[in-house]
Amino acid sequence: MGFVAAKCTQCGANIEVDDTKEAGICKYCGTAFVTEKAINNYNTYITTNNNFAGANINVVGANIDNLVVLAQNAQDIGNYEEAKEYYSRILEIQPMNSDALLGKGISSLYSSKMSDLKTDELIGYAKKAIQSKRKEEGITDEKIFEFIAKTAGELYAAAIMVYQISMKDYDDNWKYQSSAPDLWDRLEKAINIFLFVNALTENENVNKIENASLQYKESMKFVCICCVEMCKQRQYVTGIINPGQLFEAEQKSEIKLNQQLHQKYLDLYDTMYQKIKEIEPDYKPKEDINRNKEINGCYIATCVYGSYDCPQVWTLRRFRDYTLDETWYGRLFIKCYYAISPTLVERFGDTKWFKRFWKSKLDKMVSNLNRNGVENTPYRDRY
Repeated sequence: MGFVAAKCTQCGANIEVDDTKEAGICKYCGTAFVTEKAINNYNTYITTNNNFAGANINVVGANIDNLVVLAQNAQDIGNYEEAKEYYSRILEIQPMNSDALLGKGISSLYSSKMSDLKTDELIGYAKKAIQSKRKEEGITDEKIFEFIAKTAGELYAAAIMVYQISMKDYDDNWKYQSSAPDLWDRLEKAINIFLFVNALTENENVNKIENASLQYKESMKFVCICCVEMCKQRQYVTGIINPGQLFEAEQKSEIKLNQQLHQKYLDLYDTMYQKIKEIEPDYKPKEDINRNKEINGCYIATCVYGSYDCPQVWTLRRFRDYTLDETWYGRLFIKCYYAISPTLVERFGDTKWFKRFWKSKLDKMVSNLNRNGVENTPYRDRY
């Protein structure tokens, strides 16, 4: 006597029941059941399946609706593991339930780990959900287009989430050698979702539905943003020159996508950019993509500190964007700096006297800026 196999008499879920008790509650649909009936229901199911006659489980719509509510409630509060379990139960009963297919895909992604984001699984379930919706008996084209637009909206939000957590993780861990390859992998996953959203909302019938046209355009803009990030030169810390010294003593190495992948994302950027310009002629990206497939040279501050992404340069970039750029003479200085400094770095950047000369001046400037409230935390350029 104890726990034995049973099947819920309402939703048909396989469960374990305590046969010493007269009744219980199904953990999937929340419905009370009589223990004896649940055990008999399971035995009937097994006998029927063993005779190859197929299972004949009577599940009324209200019970499916109950599972859907439970799944959505779990999803709404961020319990995606539980939501995925409920959606799985629905699919065991109705394998072609389009809402459950989409919900399971979303829950699979949001419950996955940073090291293994289930973006392919999300896209796969979304495609299956749309296919199932098209096959529903009596479904109208309008309802199909509405479901596709809904799916696009869910995936658009998921892609933004993947982009944001990828960039945050890189900002927090950029010193590690694996940080850039991890970022590239995750941004590629985000790009794939954005491209799928773009394909869904490109349909003129879907595009007419509220928010779909916006998602069509914004998904292309995010692809451009991701491509810009993919093609950037990155750095990581390889060692400390003298242990115990300040941050600037850290020795860094540069890393970048190989030329083939760089060209791939450069071409994708150009394709998306042209498509955006067709519907938004005044569009200008906040940041241009790096078209140099080789590792780039650095300007004076980057040359001195060894990285475009370090506290001193973050401070100076903030000062440039939020102080100098606010006045005409500040903008003139920026223009002159970017006209002259590449040549100076190219000619003298490898000399010790050049770095010592500028470092003493930049150190004082950075120190003053920090005292006056300019932050030295990770920063992405304003423009």
